[in-house]
Amino acid sequence: MKKKLGVAASAVILLWAGAVLVARLAASPADADLLPPPYAAVPVDDGFADFLAMGKALDATSEERTFLNSQTEKGPLDAARVRGLLARNRETLKRFRLLSSRAVFRDPAYGDPSGINFNTPVPQFFPVVTAARLLVLEAELLLAEGRPAEALERAQTVYRVGRLLAGERQPLITHLVGALLIDLSARRVRAAATAPRVPAPARIAAARLLAAPTGAVRGLQDGLRYEYASSAWLADHLAEILPESDDRQYTRSTSLLLRAALAGGLYSRGQTKTLFAGKAREDISAAGEPCAAGKVAPFRPLAIYPRPNLVGVIIYDMGAPNYAPLFKRRCAADWRAAEAGLAAALAAYRAERGAWPARLDELMPKYVDAVPADPFTGAPIAYSAETGQLSTSGTDVFGKPL
Repeated sequence: MKKKLGVAASAVILLWAGAVLVARLAASPADADLLPPPYAAVPVDDGFADFLAMGKALDATSEERTFLNSQTEKGPLDAARVRGLLARNRETLKRFRLLSSRAVFRDPAYGDPSGINFNTPVPQFFPVVTAARLLVLEAELLLAEGRPAEALERAQTVYRVGRLLAGERQPLITHLVGALLIDLSARRVRAAATAPRVPAPARIAAARLLAAPTGAVRGLQDGLRYEYASSAWLADHLAEILPESDDRQYTRSTSLLLRAALAGGLYSRGQTKTLFAGKAREDISAAGEPCAAGKVAPFRPLAIYPRPNLVGVIIYDMGAPNYAPLFKRRCAADWRAAEAGLAAALAAYRAERGAWPARLDELMPKYVDAVPADPFTGAPIAYSAETGQLSTSGTDVFGKPL
């Protein structure tokens, strides 16, 4: 009996030693497809300098930014206070308009993905969001004053910045700010473009602008690639970023346990990166699908028991995010843009011909270059020729019908 137990124990030890060796030697995944390519060169027509100048010029307290958030989402409109903030931020709005005319937005901190780590600075977008809220509120004021063409210009300026940021090869936060600006502006573009007395050329220009693809799918996928780059860096540098022992017992014991795990083969860079790489590929693929069809890579908690790469498994379980709300936000922003662009085209068509078109494809090519699909289903957008109404079965991130 003792001999059998000894043989079993030896086998277990050998298996464990083998697993430790495999864990230590595990190669990193072939992840070149998951890393954004470095910037070849920064074009002259780059808006990052305008972005920095806006941060310096902004004149609004945190309380005033909260006020603007409430004004754009709920109202009622405090016209006097909004006008005061508009007057104080002329330079900020000038820079915002310049940004809206740029071809690209390239934060140099993200120019070389191989250098991305947890210390890479996250861009601060509150000046951009503040300027956007000011302009859409100015659009509402102008619309109330019977000046829809000017209101349309303000709203389209915000939309252009939103589209620039949402579709750029930048970190995920940049895409999310762009989607927010698209959502904010599209509703105001729709209100202004469908108002009476808007010149036909301005209405058609708005229709073409918003009915065209936003590029947000590409921006979301690239944002996910930057997220993977950050996760991959963590997998490669865990040993260097573990906290040093200090006076706090919890930190001291945690540091010792993690270092012991590393020394004992309970952590593997390659295996941990493979976990994150597999999820990243699934998420990037899902981000390119209509929201009703795209399946977010499910969160699959892995069994926690003494095993090779136990620490890597724990890190994955704790750090693998659920991107489903982000995908829905992208689809909601794309829907707002498509619906606003088609509503403007329908208004132009009816003003000229006295009736709604029988089908949306009758809007081409005079009013729009192409009819966008429903971003939630990938199917044609639901349309009523009797009422001119457009609809979707999609909802926003809170489940509210759009």
